[in-house]
Amino acid sequence: GYINEAGEMVTPPQFEDASSSDFNGLAPVKLNEKWGYINEAGEMVIPPQFEDAESFDPNGLAGFVMYMAVAVGAVFMLVFDKNIMTPAYIWLLIVLPLFLIFAATPITKLLTGQKDWMPESVGMFVVEGFFELFETLLSYVSNTVSFLRVGAFAISHAGMMMVVYLLSAGSDGYSIGGLIFGNLLVTGLEAVLVCIQVMRLEFYEMFGRFYKSGGEKFSPRMIDYTAAD
Repeated sequence: GYINEAGEMVTPPQFEDASSSDFNGLAPVKLNEKWGYINEAGEMVIPPQFEDAESFDPNGLAGFVMYMAVAVGAVFMLVFDKNIMTPAYIWLLIVLPLFLIFAATPITKLLTGQKDWMPESVGMFVVEGFFELFETLLSYVSNTVSFLRVGAFAISHAGMMMVVYLLSAGSDGYSIGGLIFGNLLVTGLEAVLVCIQVMRLEFYEMFGRFYKSGGEKFSPRMIDYTAAD
């Protein structure tokens, strides 16, 4: 079941499993081995029909459209030297998705038929929505910069190999021993970097984004061999 912040019972215990509600007030619940969603009033909005369910992402398709619009526009400007960000492009593919992210909570409640879709305080809603939108945009930027490190690794590899070839060069050609030692050194340094990145991806990115605790306790089946006698 669910309780409110005051500790009062809002939804009586009746589900096999349940999770916390998301930004739009919908919470995934498990009933009869299937997952569905209830609203803040405890009403079943989406009947149990799924094998698994998670909280809805506040950005969703709108965030994807906005991010891809900015990325495609940047690629056309930097690579093809062509500006495709016309006013219609910006308003339709960037501004509109940002507005949908900003007003995701009341829009979702309105579409799901919840009566309390109107914010109690418009001013507080605008302030909270602004900071949440700013946090969303900041996460897009930080994640993009994070994945750009792959390109930085390629550049660093090229730079280190250039140094190896410069130091191995002589008047009568390249030193074979210098090239072998340099390649081994660069390979060792990059192996260390790969190990660090793999550990970070596994224990931070994977666990932080995809790991979900829970499930059923494993109970191994015990065979009573004495009964066979």
